Amino acid sequence: MMDVRKQKNFYYSQNSLNTFLRCPLKFKYKYMEGIQWKRDEAEYYENMSLGLDFHLLAERYFTEIPCHIPSEIAHEEQLSSWMNRLKRTVPLEAGNRYLPEYEIRMAKGHLRLQAKYDLLLLKPEGTIEIWDWKTEEREITMKEAEKKIQTMVYLYVLAENAEPLLQRKPVDGNIKMIYWQPHIGKRLEIYYNREKHLYNEKKINEILEKLEEYDFSNFLLSKGHGQKCSYCEFKNLCGSPAV
Repeated sequence: MMDVRKQKNFYYSQNSLNTFLRCPLKFKYKYMEGIQWKRDEAEYYENMSLGLDFHLLAERYFTEIPCHIPSEIAHEEQLSSWMNRLKRTVPLEAGNRYLPEYEIRMAKGHLRLQAKYDLLLLKPEGTIEIWDWKTEEREITMKEAEKKIQTMVYLYVLAENAEPLLQRKPVDGNIKMIYWQPHIGKRLEIYYNREKHLYNEKKINEILEKLEEYDFSNFLLSKGHGQKCSYCEFKNLCGSPAV
């Protein structure tokens, strides 16, 4: 077993931090033992395929590569509808910079973090928008979006690395994150400032301190894990009560 906590080339993503917070044992299986296990639900992978296709089409749109959707592709009508809605919501405008599928890695003390953005939109006045496509059918609320580990990590990492992108020091309040759901056209905007940045740095540090000190050899299932385990691909490995 490789202890990724001691590997300087391992960067924590929002997925890995979220996995640890939900279930340290799942973190151990995925990131320390490198076990890749498929889930049982075929619908899960069908929805994932739809999401991946949309992300690819969106990337081609923002890099101005022709993105014709073949009629024989699965969900062709749905993808066409989503792309038309995307083009109306985020039109290509002169002066803007569009960075789709853009990845940033950073190290600050023991904070080794990475974030891959569906889209960074840099505007000439010096503002940056993070756009994140949420293709699942369930509607996301603002309260949920604000509490997401993804929100915390993505905004923090970008704010720490905004100067090279803007070629100037970022101004307080010029960064925001937008979750966009193409099937309903809903957008949730989360604004960022220095106060939130300091709070996020504190919370991320607390998560990493807990993770780095965690004894993975002494994991115990808690009473609250039963329902969560029902959807976990590793439920057959850990003796979950949901099995």
